[in-house]
Amino acid sequence: MTDGITGAMGGGKPAGKEIIFLDNTRISGLKKCPMFYMIRTKLGWVRDSVKPALGFGGAWHEGKAEVFRQVKLLKQLRPTVPAREINKDFWTQVHEKAFASFMAEWTLRELPDPARFPELMEQYFPRVPGTAKEMLWHYIDQNKSWLWEIEILDIEKPFVVPLLETDTQRIFLVGRRDMTYRDSQGVWANEHKTTTLGAAEKYIVQGQIFQWKFLQMFNMSPQVAGYTYSIKLEYGNEARGVVISGDLVHKKHNDKFQNIPIWKDDSWLESWYTDTQFWVKQLLWHDKEKFYPHNENSCDGQYGPCEYKDMCEACSDPRELSQVWQGYKVEFWEPFDEDAMKEIMLRIENG
Repeated sequence: MTDGITGAMGGGKPAGKEIIFLDNTRISGLKKCPMFYMIRTKLGWVRDSVKPALGFGGAWHEGKAEVFRQVKLLKQLRPTVPAREINKDFWTQVHEKAFASFMAEWTLRELPDPARFPELMEQYFPRVPGTAKEMLWHYIDQNKSWLWEIEILDIEKPFVVPLLETDTQRIFLVGRRDMTYRDSQGVWANEHKTTTLGAAEKYIVQGQIFQWKFLQMFNMSPQVAGYTYSIKLEYGNEARGVVISGDLVHKKHNDKFQNIPIWKDDSWLESWYTDTQFWVKQLLWHDKEKFYPHNENSCDGQYGPCEYKDMCEACSDPRELSQVWQGYKVEFWEPFDEDAMKEIMLRIENG
């Protein structure tokens, strides 16, 4: 893996080249359909409607992040205190702060206030704040000992992976790990995933939580591979892999969580790395030529039609339109601060 990174870096620090940061969302969008990639990233068009699943997932992410922050802070203040001496009041405070973080993000995403719009909560259910409040409490209660035993290394930390260098450009993969921790086995990246893909009720009662397809959907995930590669860059032989924290959002059960550990050896990661280089070259070519063909095989997926299907059916090239397509708004995908990414890149190069 080291040789691949050295090759991507080009062995030096040439000045004057264009720096390009790409994340898994952009690369996956191009792989799905060049036209989809263009509409989403170049035009920045998204549906002008609330997406409960994304909204709830984003708010849940902030709630769990606050749990980790509070535990990390207390362990820094009282590093020698055993878990059994941490009283209930502390965990109650953690829960209160975590739910406050959930609600802050819920509000930031302009999701409806449950007190003012109870009828909308019926439509959103189970993706509602009340469900999250119960889930957070159960998550904390079930994981007290584990949270206190692990060493929380960082929370929502950005990373940069060198990918390619051309005569005029330097391309880097960027991302953000939800949480990174060290346990007795080594260092792991932790990724939170909420889902309603629960097993049938009788199987949940028997201890099976998720549908088979949810448990298997991360094994070939480029996002998981990128996280694994990033911790191997940072922690070397101490790095182990990624743990997917599956959190079930369910109408009846608010206490179902399952960790899904994923290991990838260096040869598999090298394959992912070269595959990613290939797709990035394709992306750069499409951007250079400004040519974005349709991939009709991606118009319909397991969760329904592509969000741009109606547009593509009626318009061959939305760039030629004089205004945003009806029912859409402009909201560019800009998840990272490029100046912060450049600082990380420089730290990598300077050792």
